[in-house]
Amino acid sequence: MGGPHVTEVPDEPLGRTGVRQSADAVVRGEADDLWPVILRDAERGDLRDIYEPDLVDGIDAKPSLADYPIIPWDELDLSDFNFMRFLPSWARATARRLGYPFEALYVLPLESGRGCPYGCDFCTVTGFFGDRIRFRENENVIEELRRLEALSKRDKAFVLACFIDDNLAINPKRTKALLREMIRQNVRLYWFGQVSMNLCATRRWWS
Repeated sequence: MGGPHVTEVPDEPLGRTGVRQSADAVVRGEADDLWPVILRDAERGDLRDIYEPDLVDGIDAKPSLADYPIIPWDELDLSDFNFMRFLPSWARATARRLGYPFEALYVLPLESGRGCPYGCDFCTVTGFFGDRIRFRENENVIEELRRLEALSKRDKAFVLACFIDDNLAINPKRTKALLREMIRQNVRLYWFGQVSMNLCATRRWWS
């Protein structure tokens, strides 16, 4: 198991706090650099109880997103992620009569950055990802969007890209650079993301 909850209380899923054990191993923090080690140990049948990142000056080391692996969406079988299968036949027939030719509907995650400097007391993001923002290279993000475009053609699908960054516009200058590159390269894909409300009061965003 991994994620924010078990990162904060790793002994709980291991059954060390009086509750029933629910995991053989726990991964604290981001798993990018740990995952190859976990797979190796699992293959040998020798999982450790807890996997955690190295410490740098007493703080968990955070993986760089410079060499972020591009997910080959256009090569994957995504039939289990096809939301169209949940629509009744009459709704699909109506969509076709209205001119929507799609045979599949995918809502797929895409990450362009991690981290948040705000440290709100109700949120785990800063504690988990850190307060320093890390970004993928714009061209790296564009390449993954191209994969989603290819997927939409392959499966005759409506693809909606979900930017799962906790705050897509945390750095307005960088966000505008990414969006302008998407326009320049004629990326034709529907997408959405989440931003903080203070963006509305940031004049420089509109310039």
